[in-house]
Amino acid sequence: MKLEQLFQIFGLTGVISVLSINPVLSQEIQFSSIFTEKRASKQDNSLDLTCCTTEALFSNSFGNVLQQRDFHQLHQISSPIYFLAQTRSLVRVTGVQLNKTETGIELILQTPTGVAELLQPNDISSGNNFIADIPNAQLQLPDGKPFAQSNPIEGIREVTVTNVNASTIRVNAIGETARPQIELFDSDSGLIFAFTPVEDSAQTPSTPPESGQIVSINRVQLNPTETGFEIILLTPKGAAQQLRVVNVSEGNNFIAEIQGTQLQLPDGQPYRSENPIEGVSEVTVTNVDENTVRVVAIGEEKQPTVELFDSEDGLIFSAVGDAPSAQGEEDIEIVVTAEKRSELLAETASSITAITQQQIEDGQINRLEDVAANTPNFSVLGTGSRYFSNFTIRGQSNPTIGEGAVGFYVDGVPITDAYSASIDLFDLEQVEVLRGPQGTLYGRNTSGGVVNITTEKPNNQQSLKVSSSFGNFSSTLNQLAFNQPLSENLFVRLSGSYGSREGFIESTTLDRDLDGRSDLALRGQLRWQPSPQWNIDFSASYDLYNDGQQLLVPFNSRNPFQVDYDEEGQFVLKTNTQSLSAVYETSSLKFTSISSRRYWEQDPYEIDGDYSALPLIVGLARDNQINYSQEFRLQSNDGQNPWQWTVGLFLGYQERNVDIGFRVLPDAVVAFGAPEVGENLQLAELDSTTAALFGQTTYNFNEKFSLTAGLRYEHNSRSMNRRRVFRSDSGEFPLSPEIDVEESWDQFLPSLVAEYRFSEQLFGYGKIARGYKGGGFSYATDNPEFTKFDPETSWSYELGLKSSWFNDKLLANLSVFYTQVDNYQIDRAVDQFSTVVFNASEVDIYGAELELRINPLDGFDIIAGFGYTNATFGDFIDPVNGVNLENNRVIFTPELSYNLALQYRQPQGGFFGRLELVGSGIVYFNELNTLKQDPYILLNGTVGYEFSENFGIYLYGRNLLDTEYFISAVDFGQSGVLGAVGEPRTWGVRVRAKF
Repeated sequence: MKLEQLFQIFGLTGVISVLSINPVLSQEIQFSSIFTEKRASKQDNSLDLTCCTTEALFSNSFGNVLQQRDFHQLHQISSPIYFLAQTRSLVRVTGVQLNKTETGIELILQTPTGVAELLQPNDISSGNNFIADIPNAQLQLPDGKPFAQSNPIEGIREVTVTNVNASTIRVNAIGETARPQIELFDSDSGLIFAFTPVEDSAQTPSTPPESGQIVSINRVQLNPTETGFEIILLTPKGAAQQLRVVNVSEGNNFIAEIQGTQLQLPDGQPYRSENPIEGVSEVTVTNVDENTVRVVAIGEEKQPTVELFDSEDGLIFSAVGDAPSAQGEEDIEIVVTAEKRSELLAETASSITAITQQQIEDGQINRLEDVAANTPNFSVLGTGSRYFSNFTIRGQSNPTIGEGAVGFYVDGVPITDAYSASIDLFDLEQVEVLRGPQGTLYGRNTSGGVVNITTEKPNNQQSLKVSSSFGNFSSTLNQLAFNQPLSENLFVRLSGSYGSREGFIESTTLDRDLDGRSDLALRGQLRWQPSPQWNIDFSASYDLYNDGQQLLVPFNSRNPFQVDYDEEGQFVLKTNTQSLSAVYETSSLKFTSISSRRYWEQDPYEIDGDYSALPLIVGLARDNQINYSQEFRLQSNDGQNPWQWTVGLFLGYQERNVDIGFRVLPDAVVAFGAPEVGENLQLAELDSTTAALFGQTTYNFNEKFSLTAGLRYEHNSRSMNRRRVFRSDSGEFPLSPEIDVEESWDQFLPSLVAEYRFSEQLFGYGKIARGYKGGGFSYATDNPEFTKFDPETSWSYELGLKSSWFNDKLLANLSVFYTQVDNYQIDRAVDQFSTVVFNASEVDIYGAELELRINPLDGFDIIAGFGYTNATFGDFIDPVNGVNLENNRVIFTPELSYNLALQYRQPQGGFFGRLELVGSGIVYFNELNTLKQDPYILLNGTVGYEFSENFGIYLYGRNLLDTEYFISAVDFGQSGVLGAVGEPRTWGVRVRAKF
């Protein structure tokens, strides 16, 4: 086929005009290069041709480089030949068909309709063998085997199609006497390789370098161009044509490895240039080994577009910096690690909300409350202090005592209870919220769900990110992240956050606010990559929260932001965490080890214990806890195998010391006849040990249907020693007998998941899982009968659909669920300073989640979520008041939760606007359902101007309508009903910059 004919087929009139200018080319060149047709948009009918070696650019037999005069002449005149790699989802090749043609054979790789144009073959041919590797693709034939055909036509000995690894297909055609000629086309049904056998005399191979000869690159030159820049690797004359360039690009990084070369600059150092053009943060040229040079161009938000040329003097990489596009287009495919493997959110058989780095920044998500506001059926309801919050997923929550139903992980390290889970969110890569039991995949068991937080990791780019905001109530929030490579395989990242504000609630007695707060969070990370198979990460973090007292105000007060309390109060919480993660990965296996130590200490904690203007009682708490955990995980890593599996071992130890009670002040001695001034304290020591084996296995029967079975065995051991004492200047006096108890439990937790892909647009799954929350002991009671509580168990059933329509302009995920919980653990306040966990006989929970994402216009996104949860008690008599709670609603579980965000970002920089609506249905605060918050809506907004992708300034507001609402309430008997009030209207200015 003539070059003009082939170009006419694909509408390349611009190239045909080039041929008319240069008749030598039109007469002598037969185009036989691998390429992929890619249409950027309906408005852009240009064609990008993807080539992956210098030899594959233009040839008359897929490997014979043009003479320099013709190649250089075309470079000066013609449209570009793009040398690209973009990270894409895996394309499934479900069939291979071989047909004879007039000139040879054609090999068809059958793919879903319209997907073939995403495939980008890389030419790595050698000798008589035509070899093309196709990244981001997987061969999934019905029989699970590779394709092979011997002697399909005279002149071709064999054709094979195989999986090289989990994400790469290799096509190989072996010529008998010479390498076959190849033309590549795509169609609605798949990718077509047209092979023509070549006689030995017809193939004139280019002159290879002499055996053992290494081409030296003795100079690197970077020149600006009209569209970007070009980087020239200067070599001895004529040597550039002999070089083989292999594309190994990844993520935002364009990476090309040049074999048979060595960088030998005069100063003996690698080459590096920062910010050569907008959209490209760095360009480097380095030696990989004694025989290979690597060229890297790092895109700031997406991979640069690179063209490859050779000249008499060297190899030329011409780059165009891609400005950031609208969020909706960039983030429409979200990768999650919920299943301990990187996979598309749309193909994960679980109800997951994934919030990407860009969404975190756009929505100013700095706290777990902000995550909950963007997640259906996940609620974070505070108690007036960061000492404790109520975390609930699908009606299952974390009690003040005992194990939580909601688990928290930061880079694989478990945060073991709600007392220390009020963490600042900064310098993050992604946050995932998984609903439902997750025991067969995560080290620490969770029955309600998991919040999986992934921080930004150290990398090989020097970078600095800063963000500062200032607002009413003298609020400020400053965040910083600095990344620095220390060597070729050692990187460090330092990040931190500092925030403060004045209080919302004023004391008329003290004439000042009581609930001001400040927080400092620091994190240092080190990543070492001793080899391509190893990733070793060390992380250390420190958090300091220094707040006013826990503010509970009279429930349904006419002015909840004003009280008469006489005690200023204080709350200080410190945490420090260290973790070591080691990951070893081969083509077939992946091994992970995560070791951690976490310590937190809360001291002092003081509140106005009588909640009045009288100086009678001060509530006290001193609390500290240390946790050690070790997780080992081994999993398959061979994507071509229909059988995938994961197994793991988790070991955890926790030691906690609690002093909780109240201080009697002098006026109380007079008023109530207390013996003397002193502290009435409950002292408790609690130990917990957990050991678990877990795993799951998946079998893909075909490209549509798969089954996953999981099992977890867990052993829990708990012990407690507690007593009540009175401490004063006179000494320490016992007020109750000492209680010393221990108990252990064992549990098997199975799960079963079925997945079915109805079409490329529609994916469905069904899931059954056993949930479990360990038993324990209530330390805040003197009554031995109320001390022990039993494990909570559940069966959860879930059906889900995930879909993508109109070229990913509309994403819709729907899930429905039913959970039956036995021995449901509930907190009950026996009195003002005593809390007990009881087991309710049964709780039934059912509901649904719907999440939508719509990208109707460039730069404009609509993000919506809706959750419904109906959680009610079965037949259960409240041990405190004797009331039957049957059909009463479970507390801290909003019946409805919904969120809507309308966002517009002007492409290529400019105006940014975001309007958010966050709503909650009715939520109950006590099991009698006498205390509740009626439905309410919060309105948030942000407007700003982005001067570039690296700099923006914004005006923001939260609770713009200044809605008054309560987030918790407790009946304290004689002290009345007290509650924690939600934050009033806040506003401010935020500036961000990246360097």
